[in-house]
Amino acid sequence: METEYLSHIFSVSKLVPARTQFNYQGIIPFDGTYNFLDNGEQTFGSLANCKPVERLTIICIWSDKYGSGYLFAHFSDDVNSFEGYWGANNEKPDAPWNGIRSN
Repeated sequence: METEYLSHIFSVSKLVPARTQFNYQGIIPFDGTYNFLDNGEQTFGSLANCKPVERLTIICIWSDKYGSGYLFAHFSDDVNSFEGYWGANNEKPDAPWNGIRSN
C-alpha cells in the first residue's frame, strides 16, 4: 500500500512544503520516497530500511543529493498524520518532518 502525506520538512532554517510517500506492502523493512521545495526547485529523495521501533513509530534512512541520515516518524492512532524528526549522517534527528495523509 502506497500512502502519501502532504508534508513539511525543515530545510535551510524554515519549514518547506513536501510530499512523503511510504510504500508498505506487508513486508518489513519497507521503503518510500519524498520531495520538497528547495529554493523553489524540487529535490527528490528516497526512504529505505523503514521499520518499527515502537508502536506507531518507525525509523527510516533518508537519502538525497545532500546526503543521508535518519528519519524518526510517530504516527497518529488512525495513521492519518505523523510527526517526525530527521538528522544528517549520525546526528541526532531534531529537525522537524511532519505530514498529513493525502490519499
